[in-house]
Amino acid sequence: MIAEYDRVLGLESVYEAFKDEIDEVVEHYDGDGSADYTGSMCLSDRRKCLRHNGWLSLLTDQVWKRKSELELLLERLDQHKADTLRDYSIQKYEECVV
Repeated sequence: MIAEYDRVLGLESVYEAFKDEIDEVVEHYDGDGSADYTGSMCLSDRRKCLRHNGWLSLLTDQVWKRKSELELLLERLDQHKADTLRDYSIQKYEECVV
């Protein structure tokens, strides 16, 4: 599921992200014009559809969680970088003193 969110967030166009689903709906309506479509794309308003109600909140929560994880990782890497630089500086200082 994360891969799909990454796919959506990485694209500039919604059509690029959901090309197959959109084309499937267009083909269905071009065929007989029926509004009772039951394919992979929901045509109901998201507030009315029980299956998709809250999908934006779920997406937002997952993006926020991933952002928090990456910020924590960045802090750890910065700390590791500072520790490594400090250890290197101490080592070079001790070599010069001896």
